[in-house]
Amino acid sequence: MFWYMDKSYRANGVSKWNARAQYLNYHEGQGGYARGSYKNKPWLIKVAGKVDTRAKIYAAQYKGCKKQLERNWLMRFIF
Repeated sequence: MFWYMDKSYRANGVSKWNARAQYLNYHEGQGGYARGSYKNKPWLIKVAGKVDTRAKIYAAQYKGCKKQLERNWLMRFIF
């Protein structure tokens, strides 16, 4: 997945942290995204918004757990 995100960044300048634009790039392909083919698909823009919202929720959850995960890595490794 990261390979494709990096390719989208290089081809269209889409940030690797922009879930909405990365999803549109994946769905339409780099060429379709560059042409703006998604702009005539309101349903796709809506789905991309949902993907972005979910990515933000996951990021917040990870941020909340990060310190605990880093602190207890040895115990998780042993057990």
